[in-house]
Amino acid sequence: AISKRREVFEFSEYKELIGTMNQYCGENGKYTPIVKMTHISINDERFKNIEIIDTPGMNDPVEARIAKTKECMETTDIVFFLSRTSQFVDRTDIDLLVRQLPSKGIKMVLVGSQYDGVIVDDGYNRNNLEDTEKNVKWRLFNVAKKEMEKNSKEMELEGKITVAETLKEMARPILVSAMAHNLATKEAVNYTDDEVHALNSLNELWDDFTFSKETLRAIGNFQEVESKFSSIVETKDKILTEKSSNFLPISKEEVKNILIEIEKNAVKRATILEKEDIGS
Repeated sequence: AISKRREVFEFSEYKELIGTMNQYCGENGKYTPIVKMTHISINDERFKNIEIIDTPGMNDPVEARIAKTKECMETTDIVFFLSRTSQFVDRTDIDLLVRQLPSKGIKMVLVGSQYDGVIVDDGYNRNNLEDTEKNVKWRLFNVAKKEMEKNSKEMELEGKITVAETLKEMARPILVSAMAHNLATKEAVNYTDDEVHALNSLNELWDDFTFSKETLRAIGNFQEVESKFSSIVETKDKILTEKSSNFLPISKEEVKNILIEIEKNAVKRATILEKEDIGS
């Protein structure tokens, strides 16, 4: 309720958790518009000393959650920015990055999701998986490189050096498929209808080829994400030192950019007022 600052629930089953969560942060949840954030604690040794933050995105309709997203991004060890490979790094993604990316400096990795989907789309025009992946990766990597380089230069011209550096680091994306990963790690009898459909779509690409668990695992490519995460965790102390040493100059840069925006808006308003006076 709005009058309460915090509500705590305990669950013994996963389904109970999901049912309640949908009411508080689901797309059509009863309380979604007034929920700022949700914490989930799990008694599982695999998550010991690890905190995973799933942000609502940077274009969330609830302003308080946008602010919380930016706040979380500034304090995390690493941020994985997901962009669907079917519409990879489109204008919406770029606008969100340029407009909402924190200026305090963060480690950000660009991740192309739903990689299995573009393999299916492109595979019908290729002779085999090797040719398909070669073409798809060439196209997606070039899109990322072109967009990140172009927008990093624009940020440099605006004096947003830290944002520009972050964009440059995102020029080499990681391509993943949660669907392929699930198909590789689950037994066939436990596949969902969507997973069965996805596997059939892949296996229909070439008459003489069937996707094995090993091939699906490679397409899923979760090992690259895990490796990237591990490397960041291992260098956490170094990252903290860098953040501390960069805090003052970055903060100065942030204040400078705010003042520039204020000046631009003031000049714009003054120009409008002058035109109105002349017109009258």
